[in-house]
Amino acid sequence: MSEKKYILKHKNIDVALLDIEGGDVVNAVKILNQEHLPYKYEANIQKNIMLLNKWIENRGIALNREDYGEIMEKYGVSSSKELTVLSMGLSLSDHYWLCEAKHEKTWEEVNFYENNFSARIGEIMAEIADIHKNLLNPDFSSSGSLRKFWIIDEGKRYLYKAGSGDLKQEPYNEHITSIIENRLNIDHVEYTIREYGGEIYSKCECMTDKNNEFLNAFMVFLEGDKNKKI
Repeated sequence: MSEKKYILKHKNIDVALLDIEGGDVVNAVKILNQEHLPYKYEANIQKNIMLLNKWIENRGIALNREDYGEIMEKYGVSSSKELTVLSMGLSLSDHYWLCEAKHEKTWEEVNFYENNFSARIGEIMAEIADIHKNLLNPDFSSSGSLRKFWIIDEGKRYLYKAGSGDLKQEPYNEHITSIIENRLNIDHVEYTIREYGGEIYSKCECMTDKNNEFLNAFMVFLEGDKNKKI
């Protein structure tokens, strides 16, 4: 597998020029805008390569997910990192993505907030054919150990999450938590229970949009001054 040049973008801002082979960043050719990197900039190029690879790894399907092996086999890839790169790193959590340098596109052409997509992993579970028709889908950038997929319903983006193990309790837990938060007047993303393909899932509307991104609090903790008193 030969390496390709990609531009890491934040919406339409060029952030870094990268050489990627499969799912691995092998060279950070040039940092174009360090203020827009998805992590704290490092002067050492090897540290940047390590952090970029970690970012791609964390962006993809978790290794401990129940259907991890099935997804990798169905799409003919060796890792979720490779699948993330093939799907341009697009997500419904933030506005970062990977664009092939020789096939430049705009954020407006590809983002999942304004462009349609099909429930690709949902289709795998239902054994629908033609899986390679379109790899641009937010399912491939949905982390966490639970099986999940996105759908579009009346123009809104919804995440469906399955339960795990024998009890498959998680969807019910999330729904009950929503009921409690409603009664306590706590602002939250509401979870409901839905059936899909004969299985129970929790369903919630996307908490981000084309103007607002999700920021992991742990990243703030890592980059913050731990000695500073609040």
